[in-house]
Amino acid sequence: AMRGGTRPSLHARGAAIDFAAGSNGNHISWPSAATMPFSVVEAFAREGWLSAGAFWGRDAMHFQATQ
Repeated sequence: AMRGGTRPSLHARGAAIDFAAGSNGNHISWPSAATMPFSVVEAFAREGWLSAGAFWGRDAMHFQATQ
């Protein structure tokens, strides 16, 4: 279930993935503090994945499918 909820998360549905949580976690600002390379964000975007870091400015480890 999603954190704080009862519905299945996007991760559980196979539509989201997290990378390098230790240095790119939910409360770490991106790109000022998180270490997720912009090239990774661009590569995922080309394949139709949304980067939480680029979208929310934090949680750079999180990518979710948009299609």
